[in-house]
This record gives sequence, C-alpha cells and structure tokens, in this order.
Amino acid sequence: GKIYREKFGPREMVFVCDPKDFETVFRSEGRYPDRPVPESIATWRRLRKKPLGLSTLMGEEWFRYRSSVNKPMMRPKSVGAYATMQDEVTRDLIGLMQALVRKEESGG
Repeated sequence: GKIYREKFGPREMVFVCDPKDFETVFRSEGRYPDRPVPESIATWRRLRKKPLGLSTLMGEEWFRYRSSVNKPMMRPKSVGAYATMQDEVTRDLIGLMQALVRKEESGG
C-alpha cells in the first residue's frame, strides 16, 4: 500500500510512498528532525573515518548543515551540476545488479 510497516531485525520502520504523505511526514518533524541512522551506513562511514552526511545527521546539527546548503540545493542549476556524476554511479550500480542477477540465473 501507500503506507506500510516492515521489521528489520529489532527495528520496526514505517514507509510512506505517496509524495503528499511524504511531505506531511517531513513537515511534521519540526525544526530538528530525529531520524534513525541505518547501522550499516553508520558503520561504513565510521570504518572509513568519514563524517555522517546531511542525510544521516539529526537534530540541531542537521539543521545547522541544512540551513547552510538550503539555497544552493534548491537551485536546479546547482543540482544539475551533479547529474552526470549521479548518472554514472546509478548506471554502475544497475550494471552490478544486472551482473549479479545473471550470475544467479546461470547457477553461479
């Protein structure tokens, strides 16, 4: 459905698929959202000595970072500057997934 719940290990999560519902959820979080960081992302970044990024920060720290990048992020020209790089990464990921599916299908 448009809203569903799934359990990942000990954590239950609710997923919202309709963009209007998504907006409602984000607007109801208030000024300082508190979203759990997936442990896999936190571990990967910690092992590689990488800081948590905007998508994984919470509370006042998130607000401080978000406020500093809000205007540039909302400009199509600024976002477009990353389109080629994002496209390359996406194509690489799809190629990897297709290779894994082919490998599975061939029994390998």
